[in-house]
Amino acid sequence: MFAMPLAKINAAIKSVVARTHNMPEDMRKAEIEAVIEEGWNRVMAKAETYVQGSHIIARGGYFSTVSMGNWHTLCAAAGVDLVPSRVVAVINPVEAFDVMMNGVNDRNMNFLHQIANGIQDIAEDEIIRFDSCAAKALKSELTLGRDTSTVTQWRGWRRTKDGTAMPDLPDQRIVEQMMEDAQNSTPVWVRKWVEPVMMEGCATTGYRAAVLPDQPGALADDEVLPAGAGTLFPCEWRVFVKFGEVVAVGNYYPQIARGTTPQDEAVALAMVAEAKAAAQRLIAMMSDAKAIPHHPKYEDRDGFDPDGVHFSLDFLEVADESAPSGRRLVMIEGGPAHLRGPNWGAHPISFGTAQEPSGIALSITDIRPRTDLDAL
Repeated sequence: MFAMPLAKINAAIKSVVARTHNMPEDMRKAEIEAVIEEGWNRVMAKAETYVQGSHIIARGGYFSTVSMGNWHTLCAAAGVDLVPSRVVAVINPVEAFDVMMNGVNDRNMNFLHQIANGIQDIAEDEIIRFDSCAAKALKSELTLGRDTSTVTQWRGWRRTKDGTAMPDLPDQRIVEQMMEDAQNSTPVWVRKWVEPVMMEGCATTGYRAAVLPDQPGALADDEVLPAGAGTLFPCEWRVFVKFGEVVAVGNYYPQIARGTTPQDEAVALAMVAEAKAAAQRLIAMMSDAKAIPHHPKYEDRDGFDPDGVHFSLDFLEVADESAPSGRRLVMIEGGPAHLRGPNWGAHPISFGTAQEPSGIALSITDIRPRTDLDAL
């Protein structure tokens, strides 16, 4: 099992270290170990019981909210359309960590061989996706803007001169998410690139809305982001679920503004309603199965019930002439809830960083109340 230590556990350890500094060494060691064990059990006990895949529906219980495989199972059972994907390898997260820290060596070579063996039939419009998150390079390419909706330059793999498909090394974002997820093994997926509907936008405007001025990486007043390949951004939505209710649906990319014309407002609200309905089907399924999406970082938060149903979902708009609005949603992934104090989990996207997501965010300047969402 793997998880980053939480602040309260660290504080408790520091407190007992300070309190026992003049005690006999054997007694001091016993008290420190007891605090560490109590903190580990409090935070990780549920993670050690996680169910996966079809067992979530058959048995219920806690499951990892960051595992794409779990959401595949749930979406298939709830009739929620998801990006087509297939498992090509199951890897040890420790080997991925070793690759990031020490490069490719004899200890971790098996990790790359497993993925390479599984992707020799990969198509040019498919990408590699690790179970817990997407690569930072993919996020950056989409954040800076594109000139097309076709498959991204970053695909997570490349072809050698003889045509062999070889995986890229996992980046820091992927490895950190793996190590925070409480699983001893993790699947690697190949996903079809589904072309989204795209809109014109401004990368710098969106970035400023997503990062507070005092946060690391914030732009100076006269600073702009590097130019992307273009000024197009996907039409995408994020659903926020807390305590088993859909509390917010927001435009994923603050780089673009939805609803600026009557026509796009109608389409956007139709997509919000569709995303809300899909989330509610998943909530109902979890309730029937007595399944609880969970992450170790749900624990030890004042005023927050870690045993509630809390998660987020991301949906992509794709063109569909048969749909009333000319578009339909395809779910990309599920993940943790947006939590505050301290901030962690799903980014609040177009709701901005200063407030709890609630209602409908068509853009950073058009945020509508929860009553509007409830009425859809």
